[in-house]
Amino acid sequence: QMSGTAYAIVRLGRLSLAPARRSVAPAMTIYGLLGVTHGWGRLVTVMSAHGAAAVRAHIDAGGDVAVVAGEGGLTQYHARRAGALDRLIARYGIIVLSNDAWDAKKAELGNAIRR
Repeated sequence: QMSGTAYAIVRLGRLSLAPARRSVAPAMTIYGLLGVTHGWGRLVTVMSAHGAAAVRAHIDAGGDVAVVAGEGGLTQYHARRAGALDRLIARYGIIVLSNDAWDAKKAELGNAIRR
């Protein structure tokens, strides 16, 4: 029995011993609120019941997205290139909420989002 690592079966029916490439599966539920920077760039503010530090550890923003975080605050991801924010949201399964839904979810999760 394998230890949870996925292996790919390649063409011609051969088994590859290298782990299969796959997209990042969300290990936590992350909620997002879209916004704009002072210079009209796109950003998403994120929160999770796991806390801000856990979200930052989980998300690899790469070079196309800047991370803006402060102690006790929610993390923002700012797009540096067109399409980067959409790719980040899709890759990590971020659930983008409306303002009202964001406020309700934030109240529901309480202070846990700021750890």
